[in-house]
Amino acid sequence: MKNFFFFIIFGLVFFNASAQYKGNTDLTGYRFQKRIKGPAHKKSKVLEIMVDENNFYFAVTFRAEKSKYVYIVVYSLYTWKQIGKYKLDDNRSELYNSYFDKEGGAFYVNYDIYKNRYKKINLKSGEIENAECDQTPRGCLKLEPHQYKVEAYTVGENYFIFRDDKFKNYLKIYVKKELYVPDVEDSDDRQELKEIQKSVVKEQKAEAEIEIDTANIEIDTIKIKENVDSLNVKDTTIKE
Repeated sequence: MKNFFFFIIFGLVFFNASAQYKGNTDLTGYRFQKRIKGPAHKKSKVLEIMVDENNFYFAVTFRAEKSKYVYIVVYSLYTWKQIGKYKLDDNRSELYNSYFDKEGGAFYVNYDIYKNRYKKINLKSGEIENAECDQTPRGCLKLEPHQYKVEAYTVGENYFIFRDDKFKNYLKIYVKKELYVPDVEDSDDRQELKEIQKSVVKEQKAEAEIEIDTANIEIDTIKIKENVDSLNVKDTTIKE
């Protein structure tokens, strides 16, 4: 009888978890592309995700071994390569109030929920230094606390990046089956964004062609194997 109630409770918990997953991450029209593991320690967990509005990077904060500091990992958009892993000697960082500069060379991380206090991360050298708000590109802004988000979209919602619902130290990346290419102005920055989006579309088409070619190769391999088997049967018949 105890086992019966256990399975009922387990089923309800599993159903609720599944329903919550589907409700929070609608993957209709998307397909899986990449899975990324966070830092390799037992307490590691994705805390927050943010996407660079300049369309170069995305950043993720992970829980560290101790609550005295946090890890920030920066990845390149679309290639998903890790740019760097940075240890901040503060017990929190507010990515929703943080930003990358337009040149893509620095990341200004707000580490105080109520104050304009920043850490400037040099993405090329990895150097971290304190930066007063009046020394940052955007100056001293009015800050408002927000809840951390563990999911984010890229431009045009082409890519969906989110924390794995079951393994919380992992990121999952899904790509839209039909990519959106924005019709942007022809300034240097906007034109570069447009070219990036076009290259993504080409990559998607190339991936689809590779999948088709792979399928054709498998079919040809099966046909060759069938022909060889047929020849072996004929050879055996002649010998007999």
